[in-house]
Amino acid sequence: MKTEMKTEMKTSYQTNNFLRDEKKLQEVISRLQAYYSHTIANPQWTVISILSRFVFLRNLIKLLSRTPELNHYDLHKSLFQEIDVDRIVNSLNKYGCYLGIKLPKIISQEIIMFAMSTDCYGNLDSKCGFLYSQKKQAEKKNKAPFSTATYFNVDILCPAIKKLSNDPGIKMIAAKYMKTKPIFTDARLWWTFPVNKKNYDVSKTASFFHYDPDDYSCLRFFFYLTDVDLQSGPHICIRGSHIKKKITQIVSLTQRTDREVLRFYNHEDVLTICGEAGSGFIEDPYCFHKATRPLLKDRLILQLRFATRDYGVLKSSIDPSLLKNIFEDNHLIEKSKVILLRN
Repeated sequence: MKTEMKTEMKTSYQTNNFLRDEKKLQEVISRLQAYYSHTIANPQWTVISILSRFVFLRNLIKLLSRTPELNHYDLHKSLFQEIDVDRIVNSLNKYGCYLGIKLPKIISQEIIMFAMSTDCYGNLDSKCGFLYSQKKQAEKKNKAPFSTATYFNVDILCPAIKKLSNDPGIKMIAAKYMKTKPIFTDARLWWTFPVNKKNYDVSKTASFFHYDPDDYSCLRFFFYLTDVDLQSGPHICIRGSHIKKKITQIVSLTQRTDREVLRFYNHEDVLTICGEAGSGFIEDPYCFHKATRPLLKDRLILQLRFATRDYGVLKSSIDPSLLKNIFEDNHLIEKSKVILLRN
């Protein structure tokens, strides 16, 4: 009996190890495929994304690329009249993040109106477009729930987001932190929905600690468009991790477990960012960060990305002709019925 139990335990242990190793292998293959596609699109980005993982190389390139006199930005024309640029930049240098930037109410309302009247795309599928108000019907049509829904081409389609991407205050913060002229590279607007663990894809929702080597110098601005509490999938960031990392966290091709990451940093440096609609934060993407799974409420968030150059990868834009509403076939069928009846 004991021998049988030991054999079962050993078999179970070996099976778990095999599944774990297989998952890691799939992850490495997936990561290499992504790097390959990005390399085809722009080989420069691949070189930068590898070298920039090392903080001393980032600082060296920053120093060599430093612009002596940054373009002047007229803060009087900024939507953010009460920001202290130097204080924000000091916080970014020290912690890699800053909490407390607030989106003007009128801009927040414009973006929400845009989100309510424009198709978003379930799980980044360009053929699964639907209005937010149609979410339940769209999931029924899809025969599976959506964990996310993204709006494409928002920096072109939404005037309020376009205005934010050109805001003098935002650009001044980016310029002073990056020590060069910032280039706006992308805007992303997306929903994250409460779904059970079975239907929640951790890798596709970035719900694991990671950092993003966008460029040797880069910055992201985030704004909540809905109230976000602990039940709504708050963003988590580890302050100071843009500088401090273990070598295994720098060179690995696999995801780091939450346990491994959290053991390396002080508990007080792990920031769970909650806030009311319109509240924002700024983050160096080299900080470890992650999304969390909403438990009760939907979350809508906007991200603006700045770098020293636009490599043309990691975009939230897509050819409009490739976008399709999930109910489009139904509309065509109904239209055909009407034509047949008329004939």
